Amino acid sequence: FLGTSLAPMPSGFRRDKPLLVLVGTYGEKLPHVQGEGEGVYALLLDRRTLSPLSGSRFHGVAQLRSTRNPSWITSWRDPLTGQLYCYVADERTDTGLIFAARVDEASGELTQLGSPMSAGGSGTCHCAVAPGGRHVVAANYGSGSVVAIERLPDGSLGRQAALVQLPPKGVLVDTPIGKCEILVRFPRVNAARQEGSHAHHVVFSPRRPTEHTAAGDEAFTLLVPDLGSDVVWALEYKPGAEQQQNVLRQQENVLRPVAQQQQNVLRQQENAVRPAVLQEHDILRPVAVTAVHGGLFDGGGCRHVALHPDPRVRVAYVAYELTSQVRECG
Repeated sequence: FLGTSLAPMPSGFRRDKPLLVLVGTYGEKLPHVQGEGEGVYALLLDRRTLSPLSGSRFHGVAQLRSTRNPSWITSWRDPLTGQLYCYVADERTDTGLIFAARVDEASGELTQLGSPMSAGGSGTCHCAVAPGGRHVVAANYGSGSVVAIERLPDGSLGRQAALVQLPPKGVLVDTPIGKCEILVRFPRVNAARQEGSHAHHVVFSPRRPTEHTAAGDEAFTLLVPDLGSDVVWALEYKPGAEQQQNVLRQQENVLRPVAQQQQNVLRQQENAVRPAVLQEHDILRPVAVTAVHGGLFDGGGCRHVALHPDPRVRVAYVAYELTSQVRECG
C-alpha cells in the first residue's frame, strides 16, 4: 500500500470522531512492484487505540476501482464549505491520470467527481493542491514533466493550465564569471536510473515579497526534485497570471478587424485537426535551481523535499533515493 493520506481537521473538530485514513495501492505488476491492489481504500480507526472500526460498509473496501495504480493521494478541505476532497495520482506507464473525489468523513465513502484528467505525461507519481485551491499540480516521473490542472468550485477538475518539461530551458545560475544557463547532460552518474529527467515530487513554498511585489500579488515557489538530473527545480507559481493573460487575449480579439477574426476562425479549424501540444503557461515559470553536480550528492537522485515546519526558517530537506542521503538546503 502506498500514498496514505490523513484527512485534515475541520474547525470545531471532535476528537471522539473516527480517524479516516485513505490508502492508495499499485494494481499492476511493474518493474519495481508486484501490484495486487484494486483501487483506493478508506480505513476508519479509533483515535485513541488506532484499532479498526467496522461500523461502515466502506471500511477496507476498494473504491475508485477504475484506477490502475493510485500510488499517491492528497486531501484538501474547502475553507468555505468545510467539504473534504481527495485527488489521486494514477501512475500509469502510458499517460497518467488525476482523479477527483468527494469524501464522506463519517463513512469513508469516496464519490468520484467527473472524469479523470490527463496528467500530460507518464508515470504520474505525486500531486498536490496549490495554495488557494485553484489548481492541482502533479509530477510525471516517467516523462519528466510537471502539470497544473484547474480545480473547479465543486471539487472536480477542469482543463490543463500548464505543462513544464524538465529540464527547463533558460534557467540561470550565479557563477564566478556571472550568470550562466544551466545545462544538464544525460546519462548522469547512475546511467540506469538517470537517463533523463524524472520529476518525483511537488511542494509549494511561499515566496518572500520584494520591493517589486504588488499588493495582492500572490506568488509561491513550486519545488520539484528531479531524480534524473540531481536538481531541485524551482518554478514560480502565480495563479493570477492565467486570468490576466486571458483578459488581455479577450481585449485583443475585440479590437481586431472582423476580417482578421474570420481568418482566426479558419486557423482554429485548421489547428483542430492537428495533435494538441500544451505549451508552458505563465502560471508556472522556471526561475531557479538547486544543483549538486560534482559534489557529495552527485548521482544521489533527489526524490523528496520537506520544508522546515517553522515558516520563518527558510530551510528545506532533500532526500536522495539512489544514495540514501538527506541534505539541508537554505
